[in-house]
Amino acid sequence: MTSVAFANDILGAEAQHGGGAPVVFAIGGADGHSDALRKRAKKLLSFGQLTIAHRLVRLLVLEQVYRGFRILRGEPYHRD
Repeated sequence: MTSVAFANDILGAEAQHGGGAPVVFAIGGADGHSDALRKRAKKLLSFGQLTIAHRLVRLLVLEQVYRGFRILRGEPYHRD
């Protein structure tokens, strides 16, 4: 998923204006999440097949959310 797609699909108008359920990022452990949790998700995102430390993944998600909101506002944080 590109940064622009993330901004539009995850953080877009529906998420910002209460048109759907709250956006929740559930960061899995080394073995991922249970099948039951994965089935409940509307979207599944991955930073690849590498195992990355939880604290680092939280920073990566935060940076993508920040970048996404900048993209949605048309601010010069992102390059296509």
